[in-house]
Amino acid sequence: MSKWNRDNILLSLERVVRQTTKVQTHETEGLEEFHETQGMKGLKNFMKHGMVRAEVRAEMRGANNA
Repeated sequence: MSKWNRDNILLSLERVVRQTTKVQTHETEGLEEFHETQGMKGLKNFMKHGMVRAEVRAEMRGANNA
């Protein structure tokens, strides 16, 4: 593998890590906001909808890998 290819792979991985971190930070901030403003009801709703989004993403990944 050439140095150029390795560098491109590393850059791509760095981008994925940055994007994943942004998404996790956004979801954490949203979770904190729901918890603070709506109490446990808001927290449960957020978790429910978050789980649905995670399941949809997992299904989409599975379909893309098939």
